Amino acid sequence: MNLNQKLFISLMRFLKIWAKNRLIYSNIAGYLSGSSLAIMSAKICIIYPNASLPIAIKQFFIFYKLWGWPQPILLNELENEFKKAKEIVEPWKWINKEDNSEFENDFETDSNDELEEEKEGNDGTQMSIITSGVPEQNTTFNVNKFTFKRIIKEIERANEIINKTNNEQESIWEELIEELNWENNYEYFILILCKVNENVNCNKQKVLLRTYLYNWEKENEQNNLIKESQLITNYEKNVECFDKNSKRESSLTFCKLWIIGVNLNSSKKINDNQIEQLLTFDNIFKNYLTKSGSVYSIFTTKKIDLNKM
Repeated sequence: MNLNQKLFISLMRFLKIWAKNRLIYSNIAGYLSGSSLAIMSAKICIIYPNASLPIAIKQFFIFYKLWGWPQPILLNELENEFKKAKEIVEPWKWINKEDNSEFENDFETDSNDELEEEKEGNDGTQMSIITSGVPEQNTTFNVNKFTFKRIIKEIERANEIINKTNNEQESIWEELIEELNWENNYEYFILILCKVNENVNCNKQKVLLRTYLYNWEKENEQNNLIKESQLITNYEKNVECFDKNSKRESSLTFCKLWIIGVNLNSSKKINDNQIEQLLTFDNIFKNYLTKSGSVYSIFTTKKIDLNKM
């Protein structure tokens, strides 16, 4: 495997900035990670070893826009030991439809496990970006159907910028990595608050945010009211919040605050009561919390100054 190291490092640096600024860089949130971007970048450097950095960036977005997901991205052919393995650290379930008999037997899983993966919002089927070596692992195992749509949307955005602009213009690169202005990009915000003085691990709750969001979108998928939603991956704040468990009428405590941006389908008629019901997360929390009220949600619009919270 021949790899242009200088090109690889430069491409990786650019793409990491791009993914972070566009809010699709977080493994625990179900987006891309350093490992997945490294494999994706290496693939481009192997195919185009003599490319300049601008050409490599352009080919990156063209290549992955046209890629036949969920077909896996591999730098090497899978090792025989991996193909035959009964237990895999992080399974990926893409099956070549032309020759699936061997894989179907090798990757047979318990139905209860599949239900649990569905509930958790990750089963390794949306994107498969596989590490080299044994055992191979899927670096995008946490990507689900909703976060996958966000990743592809950003790849398509990058392609549009490249296609409409002269590649020699410096402004194209600045526009590609322009930070997503999430405060103006979303109409509604769900604020998730975790009380830090409760017997609850807020770091664990942060990991569960992907699961909460997935199950919420899954529950509301049929009514087609939600156009898009996104956990703001670069936002976390310590704030004063209301203690729902306190017997006092007015009681403040400290909370970790995370934000989810939401846009609703404008074609759907929905009143204020329906919006309030739709944007309430608390029923989702009940399935995961041992103490009621330790994590709760409120919703607001962008008319509220979030920086003052």
